[in-house]
Amino acid sequence: SVNRAAERLFGYAGNEIAGDHLTALLEPADHPAALACLASVVSRPAPGVATCEVTGRPSSGGALPLALRAGRGDGPEGPFFFAAFFRADRAEPAGRPSASARPAAE
Repeated sequence: SVNRAAERLFGYAGNEIAGDHLTALLEPADHPAALACLASVVSRPAPGVATCEVTGRPSSGGALPLALRAGRGDGPEGPFFFAAFFRADRAEPAGRPSASARPAAE
């Protein structure tokens, strides 16, 4: 799913990009890094997060420096996965979860 913050960040309405792979929002050169970040959390036996730097492709054109944070958590019905983008110039350093994410990551 796509939330409103992602709609604002990339300049697309959720229904324009819902169902697309998240690499559709990235520069092709960054697809391997993003896929490796996602794969690292899928292959983990326990909850955790991974972060990598990527370049986004907003609808307005140009390049948007981003941090991609992917994670795995355990829920009552089994593991769940998430991915979130943060503007690189506003994100916390890679590998350091935000204060709101720390309790879930610990």
